[in-house]
Amino acid sequence: MQPIQFFAARAEDGALLPDATVDVFAHGTQDRAVLFSDSAGTVPLENPLRADANARVFFYSTTNRIDIRISRYGYVAPMLLDISTVDVATAVEQVRGEIDQVLDQARDDFENLLQHSGYETVFLAYAGGVVVQRQTQLVQRDGELYRVADQATLPLTLTGTWSIDNLKLLAVGDISLRQVLMSALGAQNISIQIPGANTVVRSLYSKVQREIEFAGYVAGGADDTVQFKNMLADIPNKTTSRLITIGGLKSSYSATTPRVIVRSADLRISDELAIPPYVNLEGEEVLITQNGGVMKDIFAGVAYQWKIQGFNFVGGRNPINFHNDNINSAMVEIMDCDIMLADGFAINTFATGADALGNAWSHLSTECNLHKVRILSCKQAINNACDHMSVNQSWIQQDKSNMAPSTAAIINKGTSPSDPNALTRLHIKDTFMIPNMGTVGVDRVPNVRWVDNYGSFTASHTRFGGESGGMQIVAHIGAPNTQFPWNSTEVQLFHCFLFAGPDGLPDSCVMAIQGHIPNRFEMRGCTGPVSGPIIANLSSTNIPAYMAAFEAATGRKAYEYFKILIDDVSHDLNAYTPQRQIIPASLLPYSLRGRSTKIRKTNQSISNGLAINLISFATITEDNVGAFSLTNPTRLVMPNGCSKMTITVSVIMAVDGAAKYIAVELVDSGGTYVDGEGEAKGVNPDKDRIKTVFKVSGAPGQYWQLRIRHNAAAALNMDDCQVDISPNDYQG
Repeated sequence: MQPIQFFAARAEDGALLPDATVDVFAHGTQDRAVLFSDSAGTVPLENPLRADANARVFFYSTTNRIDIRISRYGYVAPMLLDISTVDVATAVEQVRGEIDQVLDQARDDFENLLQHSGYETVFLAYAGGVVVQRQTQLVQRDGELYRVADQATLPLTLTGTWSIDNLKLLAVGDISLRQVLMSALGAQNISIQIPGANTVVRSLYSKVQREIEFAGYVAGGADDTVQFKNMLADIPNKTTSRLITIGGLKSSYSATTPRVIVRSADLRISDELAIPPYVNLEGEEVLITQNGGVMKDIFAGVAYQWKIQGFNFVGGRNPINFHNDNINSAMVEIMDCDIMLADGFAINTFATGADALGNAWSHLSTECNLHKVRILSCKQAINNACDHMSVNQSWIQQDKSNMAPSTAAIINKGTSPSDPNALTRLHIKDTFMIPNMGTVGVDRVPNVRWVDNYGSFTASHTRFGGESGGMQIVAHIGAPNTQFPWNSTEVQLFHCFLFAGPDGLPDSCVMAIQGHIPNRFEMRGCTGPVSGPIIANLSSTNIPAYMAAFEAATGRKAYEYFKILIDDVSHDLNAYTPQRQIIPASLLPYSLRGRSTKIRKTNQSISNGLAINLISFATITEDNVGAFSLTNPTRLVMPNGCSKMTITVSVIMAVDGAAKYIAVELVDSGGTYVDGEGEAKGVNPDKDRIKTVFKVSGAPGQYWQLRIRHNAAAALNMDDCQVDISPNDYQG
């Protein structure tokens, strides 16, 4: 074995690739070659192997000819093909043997050609009684030449009746050949063979019989509708499907369906095109315009396995409109398409059929993926009834000229009475969302938003644009689940850029509560100028009563099933108002961020003689809980949904070296003392710092008050008092 060593590098610029992955295959296959680290072949290596820290690759292989592929971090270099691992002498012998084999074959082919080319130049005129004596004699009839088909029939006496003689003769000229090749079955008479080892000779017909191309179908009418329908009608004829079972164990239906090709064209249709359940439609940037009006879809049908790419749709009602009877394992993939100026949804999905109890399905057990799809100026973009839909690296642009007031660009909806936990899930990732909704007070379309959410909605690394000031991101409408397995309704935004509507509009917010509250609202790492609150209660829902009703219906604590997390957002988002106003105050007990109220008071005079001095707080530094209001500045309140909390008090007193007794006390609304744990530290002769922790329990709305007493000779100044109120129900 010869050692193989090189440096892994990028093909484009030669940059080294340390720790690159190196796959080694037997030449012309995907079979991995056997690798060793030593020439004796005793120490095997893994395949694929990795380049070292200097990008060096070294190995031996018992496979004589190999192909190599280098990749790292998503980069894949062009394949290195046909590398010999043998020594020079062996390689020369191999090449010489291959050359000899080719020369032998060429000699045999040439001799065969000579044997079959030696026809006599004097022809026999076709007529009854003519005798063909030799294989090399040709019979001439109507300008075509024929030889005897079977040598065993020589000598052959012709009858003069062509229908009889024709069976015993074989044309050797090209006139009949041309006729055959031009016939409908001409492809059956052309042989092809794929270059390479272990390949077979087959007819051209066998290659193309399962391919469908638009240009191969009969046209008719004033546009392309008939031709397209003729093509689609032929797909089931070339599709086979069956239920996969092994040993009585059932899997799913699987189908083999031909690749359907539509070459680059500008097509016009005037009717809906019925797409078969199994289809692989591949367009080459094909433009399809619906001339049939706004009540006509373009691609519509029952979808089990759909793959559609390379089409640009213009007009119509719902250009892509699919459904099924909630069939398991259905998959729809739409790639590299444009959908423009639809009068309905660019992509519309819905369920048909019913379950065993007769309940109509309203969701699809379907995985639908949109990749690099542009939805431009459609009345609405997506109506999702699929259990999961993802929109990746796409562009959705709404325009005031074609969007109705009080509508959403996207509806994420679908639940079933028999299966209320079957929630649709929509994930938008790495996508541009562009709103052109007009100027406030001039031509603004009112009350529009990006998503009406009934299920679970997630957006990550997506730009919700600021054109026209942006628009509301999500209106949450779906009710929370109240039975096992408790699938959550969710709104999640991760690392998004958010323009959630212009200043001054009541519906400008990230999420609007519209009658219901999602089980989980999560916003992390987002940026952008939100002009209104992050969560707005636009339906004026009585949130405490809502949570109480949930607990009554489920027997569960609401705080176990409703969570709000707003974390690591930019200054623009935090700067709208203090934290307590970013979301409704009655939702603060369900916030996971900090879960505390922090308040402060500075420079309050504390009377002597052990007089009671209630601390009247003046500043809220942070509030995610709702445990304090400046309306009642002495009261520390148990928040809704909570029964226990920890109150941590830090006090700095100016004592000027005077001898004294200082008590920091917490009492409930009835004047009962609460035991605390604390420490007093004399930092210097002029200041004392006191920290005390109190643990309290009670009903929501119950309050406590903080007071300070001392016995110094004169009044003392409380320089600073800071209190942290944390509900224990939400810790951890």
